[in-house]
Amino acid sequence: MDRLNFFNPFSHKQVGEEDPLTRAFLTLLRYKPLAQAIFLDLVREALSGSDCDVPSLTQMSKEVVASTQVTNLPATLQRLVSVLITDQTLTNLPTIEIHDREARYDGVLDYGDWTFIIENKPSIKDVWTAQLNPARSSIPDPVNIEIIPQCACLTWGEILQRLGNLDQNQLLSSPGRIMLGDFLDMVDEEYSSLAPFRTFALCKNDRDRLLKRCRLVITNIAKQVHLAVGDRRSRFPYLHYPGGIVEEIDLAPETITQDTRDWALKINIWPGDTAKQARAFYDKVDPGALLSLRDAGWDIKPNLHFAYMSTHLIWSFAEISIERYFDIWKNKIHNYGQLKLEHDTIPTLVQSLSKLGLIGLAEINELETRFAQTARNHINVIPGLHMAYLITRQSALNWENNGTLESNIIVIMNQGMGPWGAKPHPN
Repeated sequence: MDRLNFFNPFSHKQVGEEDPLTRAFLTLLRYKPLAQAIFLDLVREALSGSDCDVPSLTQMSKEVVASTQVTNLPATLQRLVSVLITDQTLTNLPTIEIHDREARYDGVLDYGDWTFIIENKPSIKDVWTAQLNPARSSIPDPVNIEIIPQCACLTWGEILQRLGNLDQNQLLSSPGRIMLGDFLDMVDEEYSSLAPFRTFALCKNDRDRLLKRCRLVITNIAKQVHLAVGDRRSRFPYLHYPGGIVEEIDLAPETITQDTRDWALKINIWPGDTAKQARAFYDKVDPGALLSLRDAGWDIKPNLHFAYMSTHLIWSFAEISIERYFDIWKNKIHNYGQLKLEHDTIPTLVQSLSKLGLIGLAEINELETRFAQTARNHINVIPGLHMAYLITRQSALNWENNGTLESNIIVIMNQGMGPWGAKPHPN
């Protein structure tokens, strides 16, 4: 049975093991010549320091014959290249030579005068270098073949990146895009450690993929700034900054237009999100420096909300200028923090907040329902802010291409937290 026939079953191997990944990849190569070209380019680059000059796809003498889980190599074998695919680059691999062993090859690509044996190990810790050598028993004529002595070590990361560029550059037909998308989705679901959506270019306009990429970016930033990553249900991944004026800084995909599904990245910061944070914030913040951030691209809005214990229950969406809002709380025109609920607390609070333009009818009704008409014994008035910075799609892609994405995001986060003398990096 041809195991790489797209319609033949391969059910005796569980997805998540290495063999189904190999089969999926070889099937993609078999049906999409551009994917073959990428594979050959990567092999040629991996062997660039040797005397081996692997031809491009158009220079091959015949169409590829691809197979998986075979014990015998082609009878016409002339030149043989051993290829290892894993999650990290391995250096100082042993010289490839014929071994007296039993072998079952993960993959074989035969172009007539060039044959490639593939050993797939999704995790570098599972690599056994003896498996990179061809078995004497599998070679029809060991005397008259050329064994390329250097193994070509490829990483799944670079393979997935190059494959994603095919779609990003619109080099595939519609069926090809569907097949590649299915392959990437399978890798993401069953081999998540390989992180197929490790670039925004690979994510296209898919929100779930963009969110996964944001999580990876935040994780990488957290390692650089020595912070933890937080993740709550229905929330975006965030940097956890314990004990500060801001405890959460998140990165989220933002849809810009529904018709084209264009996207941006949004950095969100919520200073003063609890009463304790608010007191520290209004005590330390430089008002001029904060408001001037708007000229640098920051959107700053009121985030007045009301909580019981540690649970936020009501948010105000009243329209008030950020200058007026900030002045009210900075200069203690209105009190905030915990208020004991007595018979006149909510009516008095509603009257004073309404007079200042801080709440509207919707918030008044909710305050009555959630506090005045319940057994709750206190209410927390929390005058926070919401600060947001949009990174355009093109900027994200450009920064990613030149390797400055995470460093630029850290700079923006530092800028946002600067008015009160904090920054994500503790040093």
